Amino acid sequence: MTDVSPSAAARPPGGPADLRAVTPDAALAAFDEAGATIDAVVAAVAPGRWTDPSPCPGWTAADVLGHLVWGQRLLAAWAQGDPPPTPADPPARELAGEDPVDTWTAARSRTRPLLTPQTLERTIPTRAFGPVRFATFLAGFPFDTLAHTWDLATATGQDVVLPQDLTAAVLAWGEANEPLLRRPGGLGPALPAPEDAPVQQRFLAFTGRSGPALPR
Repeated sequence: MTDVSPSAAARPPGGPADLRAVTPDAALAAFDEAGATIDAVVAAVAPGRWTDPSPCPGWTAADVLGHLVWGQRLLAAWAQGDPPPTPADPPARELAGEDPVDTWTAARSRTRPLLTPQTLERTIPTRAFGPVRFATFLAGFPFDTLAHTWDLATATGQDVVLPQDLTAAVLAWGEANEPLLRRPGGLGPALPAPEDAPVQQRFLAFTGRSGPALPR
């Protein structure tokens, strides 16, 4: 996830803006839809392309996936009440493993069953938003997943159409939380995009990425 550490005074009370009342079922539905999208991209990566450069400066395709694996480990730790893993320890490339597809499949298979509606009612200690309800955090999690889905697809020569309704929802979430997301260590500057551009183009521009125009 975007790694920002705002001061307590800058944190929205109760959690990320606009998602404080989200239900566990709605959070899981968004998480699952984003997961299905990245799963398809991961499965389609040709074996020899994991070392190809990605749109993330200094990261290969394997680094991108390793970052996403770290995110799955983070969720699993919170779900089980364990200390969260430290970012970049081990490095993202190591987290991808020798067989990135198998590594990703294993991480997803381990994490998803732990995310029960009961678990999502807990409060978790996030770095970006302070103590927050797990369901609230999970509902914003697809922001990172969809951005890096595009990164991985681009790095490995795939075209990907992100789910339009989910992309619109995470873009709205990002805009509502922009002051936090753009703190040092988080998102860089947005790129310009026409207001009437397709939602995927506007989402990518918000994250500082430049993608082709796709269906509205």
